[in-house]
Amino acid sequence: MALSTFVKINQVNNLSDARYCAGMEVNLMGFCLEPGHARHLQPIDFVAITEWISGVEYVGEFYNSSSKEIIETAKGTFDLKWVETNNPDQVNDLSSAGLKVILQCSIEQLDALSLDHLTFDLLHLVSAEETDLDTSKLQTLCKEQEVLLGHGFDHNSVLSLIESIQPKGISITGGDEIRPGYKDYDEMADTLEALEIDEWA
Repeated sequence: MALSTFVKINQVNNLSDARYCAGMEVNLMGFCLEPGHARHLQPIDFVAITEWISGVEYVGEFYNSSSKEIIETAKGTFDLKWVETNNPDQVNDLSSAGLKVILQCSIEQLDALSLDHLTFDLLHLVSAEETDLDTSKLQTLCKEQEVLLGHGFDHNSVLSLIESIQPKGISITGGDEIRPGYKDYDEMADTLEALEIDEWA
């Protein structure tokens, strides 16, 4: 089983999502490590989830923590190689600390954001609004940056959008369990299955 593009799963907080996505061979699995966030994951829960999966790299996702706090959490408590931040001012500090960095920004922020002086590995585009995608602008951006697209597609449109824009890959946000061990995968599963390729064909 393999997927036709690079995939990151965001804000994973349960074993059901983690095992399903690892089985689908996603590339990156994100865990919210921001204290106070609704989907914040404690170290004990991170261990309880990740000890059951393999073959995927983990990303610590942060939204308000300082660069120092992110580095200490990622490299100390969780021993992570990847981190994601929505603060452009932190990117170079995190990269200099030896971390692989994902910069999250909204599509609406792109025009005001200067990327030339920033050292990061992936640009994670989300959207603050339900706006239509500017395909031409994104095509140009994807030629210049390694872009993960986290907005503007569903399972019916994801393949055509990837073909048109040609990003590095996409991101999908995980959901909550209905009860322990029981999960309705719905759109996430439909999107991953749309990306699935037959390795033996």
